[in-house]
Amino acid sequence: MTQINASIPNLIGGVSQQPELLRLPSHMRAQLNGYSSPATGLAKRAGTVHAGIAQTSGEGYYEMLDYGSRGVFWLHISGGVARVLDSTGNRMPVYDANGSTFTELWFPYLNAAPASIRAVKEGDTTFLINNTVTVQKSAIAPVDTSRPALVWIKAGNYGRTYKVNVPGYGEAAWTTADGQAAWMSPLADTSLIANILATQLRDKGVTVNLNGSVMHIPNAPSGITVEDGQGGSASAVIYRSVRSVAELPSSKVPNGFHVKLEGGDATAAGDYYLRFDSSENVWREVPDPTQTSFTLDANTMPVRLTPYASGFMIRSLPWSAQTVGDPETNPGPDFVGKQINDLFFYQDRMGILSGESFDFSETGDYFNFYRTTVTSLLDSDPVSGTVTSTSKLSILRHAVAFGQRLFMFSDTAQFELQSDSALTPKNASTQRVTDFECSSSVRPAGLGSTLYFPVDRGDWTSFYNFYLDGIDSKAQAGDVSGHVPEYIPKGVHKIAISPVNSLLVALSRSEPNALYTYQFYTNGAERLQSAWHRWEFGDSSNIRAIGVQGTTLHMLIERRTSTGGTSTNVERLDLTAARAYRVDRRVTIQPAAITATGPGVYPPVSTFQVPFQPDFSHYFAIIVKGSSKLKAGVIRDVSVNVGSQTFTVAGDLTGCTVEVGRQFTFMGTLGCFFVREAAGSGQAGVTRGRTQVTRAWVNYAEAGAFDVRVSRLGYPTVDYRCTTKNLGTLSATIGAANGNSGRFAVPVMSRNTASEVTLINDTPNPSAFISIDWEGYHVARGQHV
Repeated sequence: MTQINASIPNLIGGVSQQPELLRLPSHMRAQLNGYSSPATGLAKRAGTVHAGIAQTSGEGYYEMLDYGSRGVFWLHISGGVARVLDSTGNRMPVYDANGSTFTELWFPYLNAAPASIRAVKEGDTTFLINNTVTVQKSAIAPVDTSRPALVWIKAGNYGRTYKVNVPGYGEAAWTTADGQAAWMSPLADTSLIANILATQLRDKGVTVNLNGSVMHIPNAPSGITVEDGQGGSASAVIYRSVRSVAELPSSKVPNGFHVKLEGGDATAAGDYYLRFDSSENVWREVPDPTQTSFTLDANTMPVRLTPYASGFMIRSLPWSAQTVGDPETNPGPDFVGKQINDLFFYQDRMGILSGESFDFSETGDYFNFYRTTVTSLLDSDPVSGTVTSTSKLSILRHAVAFGQRLFMFSDTAQFELQSDSALTPKNASTQRVTDFECSSSVRPAGLGSTLYFPVDRGDWTSFYNFYLDGIDSKAQAGDVSGHVPEYIPKGVHKIAISPVNSLLVALSRSEPNALYTYQFYTNGAERLQSAWHRWEFGDSSNIRAIGVQGTTLHMLIERRTSTGGTSTNVERLDLTAARAYRVDRRVTIQPAAITATGPGVYPPVSTFQVPFQPDFSHYFAIIVKGSSKLKAGVIRDVSVNVGSQTFTVAGDLTGCTVEVGRQFTFMGTLGCFFVREAAGSGQAGVTRGRTQVTRAWVNYAEAGAFDVRVSRLGYPTVDYRCTTKNLGTLSATIGAANGNSGRFAVPVMSRNTASEVTLINDTPNPSAFISIDWEGYHVARGQHV
């Protein structure tokens, strides 16, 4: 039998569900309401501060909107009705496209189940997507269905016969003079020839409008022919289509006259259409004037929410219409006829995912998904494509720009958009880079040099980190929740990240009263911490939305009240609040708001109002600024009056500044105490023989009172209270605030595999647990070889 002394150097490994022998010493069996920091150790998490009562409630889609220095706002959409709240829960004015103001606004496009709505914020604009709506096109009626013709006398020559034959009407002819005399020169003028021919055609009943050398015949029949005695080089008929722009007159053409340019000319362009603008004497490219053209139906497309006046405006987006070509040469985006799954921005383009397809807008024009010319393919033209490099159906759900590259996530695989440099229609392609399942409802979130995304596996959720590895930045992914496979419940629908704190929080529909928190710490490429643990905010609470701004976690929490109803509260949690008291729903009561029973009444009782409707949980009143009667640091229990916002506290609190909040409990259950020996590059627990643990010491810092619970197989559970007050020091002063460092010993007196040690703090005081030392005896059976 050998006496042993061992230690657990830190407690920041979070929860592990691995077998005891595979766990690291820093892993916990369970952890509730803790914060695992490499700098401060395992601490009780900060409490929430009550910011206000939200003027909305019930089911729906909730989203936090971070507008930087302008503050945090909350969006709630239910049954197509949109509401916007400020950071304290008050409703903001909502404006429609006409500038009319409302406290809430019904928008038909947003009428969908909460899981079908998605918000994408880019700059000051938040785009709202309903992924159940099928995108439609709106028809634009043909501009001109008539079939006019032009007869153009391009050159006048002597001794030539000019003829125009209009089927059904007959022929007009004129022979120019032979030019033998100078006075005959005007007789070869193109305008004169055109005038004579036009007069003859009118006499035959043909409607002819004449402008110089150009005759315009509205609603012309097909088959008009001309002769000029020069093989057609001196005259031309322009009807419906031509082969080259050189065949068109540059002036004298009626405004709005249109013609089709057939493909195969010197530009190598496909068919396109021109219409004459007489105000500038120019031919402009237009859509086929004789056919229906299209624009995107704004009623089936995402809408935008933007700051406006004293509130926000919701309106449709100005999607651009087809302005050139026809359905064959300019068909528009692939998402028409499909549902939009995501909207994003990349290389100065708006991108949209639908089905297995992706579409990008024109460069610099986010709302145009049609080509602006079909005479040539421009680098700035819209881009469309489909991922087809997998045997599985790959419905694209999310697109995320990461490391100056764009990755698209489907239900079962990840793809990279590839291009030589700038994205163009000529060089866009995709490559499948990894094959991992991904949640369809939660967009991957970037934290440091990694993207995190969840995926449901049966009744549980796993989280993966997606990163670029090596010199060639090859895409990789790994399971960061592999050591807690049955810990995070399925149905994660919101995640929030704090890059400053290297922290991720996840909210699940299966457990709406809790957040599952992931903290990590890396040194170069080595991940030294990967800690999962759980934060709880009351059994009957329902967290509607979360979001992080800087180092503050913002939450909308629906809580039960003492009247049996519910109220939705705006609360925030400062992730850096090192010395604050640990209570939820914390509010500060100023001295002027506190009243006490009159003189002669003993014992005295104080009352004050809180700005929320409390539940029947345990509340504390903490003196943060004392008076002549009470010192700072004194903590009193609070009596909650049913159906009232009035709190009652024993004692005379007049003249004091008081913080009031709801109790929550920190718990951390240690892993098994093992004797460890070197194994490879690490250590392994020794199972040969028997280890008997006699005592353990808890090393703590900046801590108030806490308990150490020791459970032994076959014996009653015992709680040992550590007050953290040491006789002979200032910490022992009556009424002094708790926040001391030290070492606390507890007896274990049990076999290591038959005992369990749990750290508990149910007081409002902070606590940080640094490490554990323990001693005991080990009886080895045989010698390890």
